[in-house]
Amino acid sequence: HKCAFGKWFDNSGIAEQCSTGCVSEMNQQHKLLHQSVGKIIAYKEKQEFAQAEQESQLLIGYSDSVVALLDQLIAKAHNLQQSAQTESSKPDPINSFTGKTENRNKAQYA
Repeated sequence: HKCAFGKWFDNSGIAEQCSTGCVSEMNQQHKLLHQSVGKIIAYKEKQEFAQAEQESQLLIGYSDSVVALLDQLIAKAHNLQQSAQTESSKPDPINSFTGKTENRNKAQYA
């Protein structure tokens, strides 16, 4: 990606934490958004304002889709992050058991 949003998205780590389907849809809508902007500029340069207006309505839809997909991706990434933190904060049953056994055995032999 060359735009600021695309660069941020590529480097945010969100895409790596989510399904490829969501990421593919995001990339597709983002691409359509840029194509739509290009069409609007071309229409305005040719003074085809009605076509530019029609395309601007499509642009709004693409923009809304990108925002909605981004919200979904961020929520998924956040949920995955919380799950990982919850899992890492749980005591490891093997280490907990081993630690308790070692302490009890040390106390017995002290």
